[in-house]
Amino acid sequence: MEEKIEKKVEFYCLLYEKIQRRLSSLNIGDVKEVALKIFEQVIKETEKEKTSQKSKKENKIDKEKKLATRKQREALHKFGLKKIPKDLTKKEASEILDKLISYSKEDDREAISRLVQELNMRWSLSR
Repeated sequence: MEEKIEKKVEFYCLLYEKIQRRLSSLNIGDVKEVALKIFEQVIKETEKEKTSQKSKKENKIDKEKKLATRKQREALHKFGLKKIPKDLTKKEASEILDKLISYSKEDDREAISRLVQELNMRWSLSR
C-alpha cells in the first residue's frame, strides 16, 4: 500500500513540475499560484472521472446480479413468456427484451414466437 502511495505522490509531483515549466515559458506573473490552480483542477477532474468509471462498473455489476424488475417481468409476460424464473437477472431480462423488441420492430412474428417457445420450454424444464 505504501508503495502505491509513493507512486501517486511521485506522479503528482511530476505533474505539478510539468505544469510549472509550461507556465514559466508564458511570462505569467505568479507561476506557482497559477500552476497550483491548474494542478488542483486536473486532480478534481481526474478524481471525478475515476468516480464516474467506478459508478459505471458498479451499475454493470448490479445489473448482472440483481433480479429482473417487476416491469421487466410484466413486459416478458406481454410477449407471452410464462413461468419466468425467480432468479432471472436484470441483465438476462434486458437481453431477452432487447431481442423481442428488435423482432417486433422488424415485424418478425415468427422470430418472436420461436424465442418465446424456446424460453417457455427451457424454463418449464428447469423447474
